[in-house]
Amino acid sequence: MKIDEYEISDILQEAEDALDDGDVGTAKNKMKTLRQALAFDSNSEELTAGFVIDIWSPNYTDEIYFVTSRHQTILDGLADIVADHIPKLVSPSYEEYEGREAQSEIEKSNHAVSKATYKKVDIDEEISIHADVYYQRCRVFYDGNQSGIIRDATPKDIISEAKRQINRSRADHETVSDPIPHTLVDDRYYQDLTKL
Repeated sequence: MKIDEYEISDILQEAEDALDDGDVGTAKNKMKTLRQALAFDSNSEELTAGFVIDIWSPNYTDEIYFVTSRHQTILDGLADIVADHIPKLVSPSYEEYEGREAQSEIEKSNHAVSKATYKKVDIDEEISIHADVYYQRCRVFYDGNQSGIIRDATPKDIISEAKRQINRSRADHETVSDPIPHTLVDDRYYQDLTKL
């Protein structure tokens, strides 16, 4: 499809207006339309990844939310959008006030969204990171699994721990088997048990 600069401008304006109104779904569809028109759209299914950085300090707590649909995997999104921010928050070289300044800069990121907007988005996968500013450490959470404490975190450490938690979660899901062999009980009783 041939598209001129005025049509691109109109689509981008419509997407921006939708975001201003808190309508992330419409904005996402406008961007998808633009990618297709520019032939940037791949044939693979899009993944909507969400990231939450939970910041803790004795003097304040906060959360920063990120959403992206540009990446093939959640780890790609983590590497591109979030991983570089964590060391700024939990580095031993940063004092707490510098952590707040780093947080302010992070919140200006292109993929940062408000909590209300984040809750409206249909997230396919989510990684949460607890950043402890005071103790200068963090933990990575994915699908109920959590990493150990990461001190002096680098982006590589965070990505590595996230990958470990994702693999652990997938292994947990693969090993879940039939809780009750249905050959031992009446099928109707078994079906009722599976609805619990």
